[in-house]
Order: sequence, then structure tokens, then C-alpha cells
Amino acid sequence: MALRLAALRGVGACQFPTFVVAEDIAAGRLIDLLPDWLPKAGIIHAMFPSKRGLLPSVRALLDFLVEQYAAKQPLATV
Repeated sequence: MALRLAALRGVGACQFPTFVVAEDIAAGRLIDLLPDWLPKAGIIHAMFPSKRGLLPSVRALLDFLVEQYAAKQPLATV
């Protein structure tokens, strides 16, 4: 993930789902800049060409994202 790598290299601050950067925060590679701040809940869009012929890997990714966001994991701003 390009934005995560940029944050790891100190290029700037980014907002990520906590599950994406939890290991980096725990290891001290990243810090949570605003630990008490939570973004407004909203709609997340996933775009793909067509449900017909949807690759199993894309379906697995969508299912994973639904599961993670349904658990209402907070976002980390790093």
C-alpha cells in the first residue's frame, strides 16, 4: 500500500483503518497522532467492473472489508 509506505518513510500523515497499521503502531514504526479522534461514520464504496465474472480474489477482498468495517474498527490517523 503506497500511502502506508509513505507514512512509514515519514512523508506525511495518513488516515488508515486501525487493522491496517496496528502492527506498525505496536512496533513503534508509526504513531497514532489523534488517538481520541474518530471520523464520522459514512458509506464506503468499492468499485469493480462487473459482478458477472467477479474474480474470487476480489470477492474475498470485499467480504474481508465488510467483515472488518462491520466490526466498527476505529481508524488510526498516523
